[in-house]
Amino acid sequence: MNDEKTFAVISVNYKNGQLSKMDELRTYYEDKGEEVQDEGFVLDTCNRFEHYFVAEDLTEASQYIGQVAKDIGTSNTTAYYDKKAVKHGMRVASGLESAALGDDEILKQFKEAFRQKEINDKFLNSFFESTVQTAKKVRDETCISEGTVSITNAAVNEAKRHVDDFKEKNVAVIG
Repeated sequence: MNDEKTFAVISVNYKNGQLSKMDELRTYYEDKGEEVQDEGFVLDTCNRFEHYFVAEDLTEASQYIGQVAKDIGTSNTTAYYDKKAVKHGMRVASGLESAALGDDEILKQFKEAFRQKEINDKFLNSFFESTVQTAKKVRDETCISEGTVSITNAAVNEAKRHVDDFKEKNVAVIG
């Protein structure tokens, strides 16, 4: 990044953490509010809680992430910095990091998360635009969105395999 600033992501998701830790991280951010979200945004879904932000330098970013992990009592966070943070964000928005590969909801959630904040940082705005373009390109130029593209679709497809005459059944999906 320019001006020696560091772009970073702290992530608790279905791969690296427990749902309870995602809830604790969510509560932590709700309690701290704007204090911890100066120049950045939070992506909060059923399978991940991630804070994308810009820090003055790598030391500040890693100290902040370490403090958050300590405050919520977990080492089950993943931190990404600079190029790896950009790559991670693009993989998330493209559905490559989703529990259901190619999840078609994540790009919409990513856009909503970014647009909830008024972001003035040039890098974050550029990151957002590039990430959305990349995610659309991944969907347009690959087969990632074919077949099951959400956990809900996967659950319905699995239920159909085990239930006779599925059309006559009432189903409730919880979670």
